[in-house]
Amino acid sequence: MMYKKCIEYSGIQHTLTKKGQEWSEYVRGCIQRSIAKNVLDQNSGGLVDCQSVTNTFFEEHVGCYIHGSVSFCSLPSSDIAKVVKQGSDLIFSKHFIQQTKSGIELFRSCNIDLLQLLWNL
Repeated sequence: MMYKKCIEYSGIQHTLTKKGQEWSEYVRGCIQRSIAKNVLDQNSGGLVDCQSVTNTFFEEHVGCYIHGSVSFCSLPSSDIAKVVKQGSDLIFSKHFIQQTKSGIELFRSCNIDLLQLLWNL
């Protein structure tokens, strides 16, 4: 599931502003480093448990979104809307709870009015 979302997300990256593209490039690398550190390094046999990758993504991605050279919080609202819209279908998946917790954490960190953002989608 997460690999599919990664591929889908790469399709919108070129539509982001320059600032959004810089943010996106950092986030992709940050998430990859987190997965490598938390999943791959623990697996001496080279096999990766998909659930561990998914868990690591949900545990780490908000930090990656916020703490790079460009923060999600400082993105133009058009970029924020595209990123939120791209990930919104996870709300209707088995990852509902993880996605909801991540969204709340992200919007609280950025002090973003979620209802206003959704209204503008």
